[in-house]
Amino acid sequence: MEQCSGAPRNTANNQQRPKSDLRGLSWDRKHEGWRVRIYYQGKQRHIGRFSDEIEAAKAYDAAAYYLYGDSAITNFGLDSCRAGNIEVSSFIVLAKQQAAACSNPGSLRPGNRQGYAAAPQLQYDGNALVGGGSASQAGIA
Repeated sequence: MEQCSGAPRNTANNQQRPKSDLRGLSWDRKHEGWRVRIYYQGKQRHIGRFSDEIEAAKAYDAAAYYLYGDSAITNFGLDSCRAGNIEVSSFIVLAKQQAAACSNPGSLRPGNRQGYAAAPQLQYDGNALVGGGSASQAGIA
């Protein structure tokens, strides 16, 4: 019987990857950067990818404050979020709008047996998401 030495077989695949102690961050090996995600309404939401760990943590804090308000758990405290304008990705804005639509009973589609709310009609005008209008009005087929 062969004895196991306890050493890893392939040392090339076992390289030490960066690990963060900050909330919401994980290392994306494929893109070699920090992936930032947050849980909201029972789903994992993508915030973005960043090369700098501190910038990634600040993006998490902004999204947490936007979604959860004063009850948010952040990396650097709520004061940094309250201090100025926060910018969040369109994914996070859309998640909050969809959650609001789901909590509004008047927005349920008739005949929808699962009870899902109609998704709001949103368009991206190059700067921000704009509500209203249909896809055909925007020239989207």
